[in-house]
Amino acid sequence: MNMDKDRNKILELLQTIKEGRWKLTQFKSGKTNTTLFCTNDDYKVVAKIYGKNTSDFINREVEKSNISYLHTYGLAPRMMASYENGFIIDYVPGKELQEQELQTHYEVIARKMRKWHTIKSPGVPTLFKTMLDWYWKAHVHHKSLLDKYNVYDFIIETERRVKHCEVGFCHNDLLASNIIMLNSPVCEQDLVISSVTQESAQPAYEVDEVQFIDFEYSSPNYIAYDVANHFAEYVGYSLDKSRMPSESFKKEFIRTYMYSGFTVNDKIIDDFLADVNLFIPVSHCYWGLWALLKGQTREKHFDYFKYAEFKLEMINYKVKNNSKE
Repeated sequence: MNMDKDRNKILELLQTIKEGRWKLTQFKSGKTNTTLFCTNDDYKVVAKIYGKNTSDFINREVEKSNISYLHTYGLAPRMMASYENGFIIDYVPGKELQEQELQTHYEVIARKMRKWHTIKSPGVPTLFKTMLDWYWKAHVHHKSLLDKYNVYDFIIETERRVKHCEVGFCHNDLLASNIIMLNSPVCEQDLVISSVTQESAQPAYEVDEVQFIDFEYSSPNYIAYDVANHFAEYVGYSLDKSRMPSESFKKEFIRTYMYSGFTVNDKIIDDFLADVNLFIPVSHCYWGLWALLKGQTREKHFDYFKYAEFKLEMINYKVKNNSKE
């Protein structure tokens, strides 16, 4: 990745959006791509430059298509411009959540997820196909670790058990930093994609209490997986198992998620919770495999192997503990 070349291309594209002097500030968040906050007087947009070798994990043309598709439903910013190694989108004003804030704001998150899952979803899930592909790629260098946690058998068996699960359009990466609390105070010491308040210009997307960002993993998928993956992200990068939500909390989240003006039957909630619990270790496995491959291709600014081992260990942890408080 030639950063100077990419920055020059971004500056060229910005001139097609608004002529004049643009200031580019790099955000600190994100482990995959470089994200730039671009300002020209009161005009604000966000530029994304793809990280090294990220095309091994992400279909970038699909990502761009997803953004445009979601924008028609008010669920994503407008695509302003694009080129082969990145794109520019409208800026989402607000502040990204911190891991410890996820439970505090669970109601608005649950309702926003429901909006995603009810839009039309052409296509079929490729979750397990992707996991098997990553498994065999990781197997070359990490066979003993994968065997230790019986990863292959886990993938095959779980795919068989989830065939009944409902499919919808899913975000698939709802960690705290991908959830924006709109119109929140600025955290000036940590400039990130969501921590610069925009006072002027109304956003060209649906105004709600939260907005999801970063759509590179979005796709048709099992909706219970999307909820499960969000719960798994309560641990975040802290590697603290105690931060996983309790069964009672998960049930309340699902009740809010399903509520549409009338009381939801407990049996429906319990059945969906069972599916979510089935997918929680799948999420851990998915990101464990991801981390093993990332550790082979990216700069060592993050201990991917430590993270991968923790996530793979969590496969068995959640299988044993998914019915406990």
